[in-house]
Amino acid sequence: MLQLRGRARGGARRGFNPVTKGMYEAFQASLVLRLGLCRVTAEVSPAALPATTGTEGARLELADAGSQASVWSARSSFKFSSSQQDDEIAGIGFARGVVDQLHRDGLLARCIAEPYLGCVADRREARQRADRIRDDRERFIAMHNLPECK
Repeated sequence: MLQLRGRARGGARRGFNPVTKGMYEAFQASLVLRLGLCRVTAEVSPAALPATTGTEGARLELADAGSQASVWSARSSFKFSSSQQDDEIAGIGFARGVVDQLHRDGLLARCIAEPYLGCVADRREARQRADRIRDDRERFIAMHNLPECK
């Protein structure tokens, strides 16, 4: 099992919104899902996503849960300045970026074969969002636009 832990740097920046509970929950769920598709059991510490946003960013660290030894670390910024930004999409986007970087850095060698890294996770998350759409026409369009992961 791996743990993702982090430490926020800096404070709130003017023009940037704080990380919301919904954004953190989407980040956490998406990261665990995406790492699971690479056969990695993971947990996310509450401090993994910084409390504020902007170029100050955060330091992320991937550690072995048993020994607490650091396996990977990176500095990361998580920019989103629009108050109209969908929290769930923002959190998922950040998780996607973390997993993509872990894969590029060679830490995720056992990921399932898919057209692009994260296709299956993108499809599952888009399907969950589409299932919550009440309008039949909008739900049909969302379902029609799901990524193809054959």
